[in-house]
Amino acid sequence: MTTFTVDDRDLDDLVRRDVWQSLRYQGIWPVCAFAAAFALSWVHSLLAATALGMGLAWTYSLIQVLRGIRPWYSSHHG
Repeated sequence: MTTFTVDDRDLDDLVRRDVWQSLRYQGIWPVCAFAAAFALSWVHSLLAATALGMGLAWTYSLIQVLRGIRPWYSSHHG
């Protein structure tokens, strides 16, 4: 019976694909929050601070998702 192993290049391709997919799907939210914070800074500073906090939280969450992709593939396919 033939067995297949995952090469490091295959793992890198999977990681690269998932990083770009995560950036495409989740990366728009922090950008929108930062744009809203900038636009609201002229009108209402409390709402701008709230939007800025949301943007920072989404950015942190996105960074954690991106950092977790390679360990997930390593533990499941390594």
